Amino acid sequence: MTGWTVASWAGVAAEHPFGLRTLPYGVFTDAARPRPRIGVAVGEAILDLTAASAALLPEHAALLRGGNLDALLAAGRRSWTA
Repeated sequence: MTGWTVASWAGVAAEHPFGLRTLPYGVFTDAARPRPRIGVAVGEAILDLTAASAALLPEHAALLRGGNLDALLAAGRRSWTA
């Protein structure tokens, strides 16, 4: 095998700096909800992991509620990689 191919539900090109091969974690806010939340950039969008975790990742929800990356990163690589 020489490589792998991925498809994006978000329509993000493979060469995009925040495509499916590189999903950077970060903390963000917006005008509607100014409390800091953890998210991951997918193309030009942010997937709100704090909001999604209760339904999609209940075993990790507590790691994503703090408004910073400390608990998630302290939990170790197995908790924050696919």
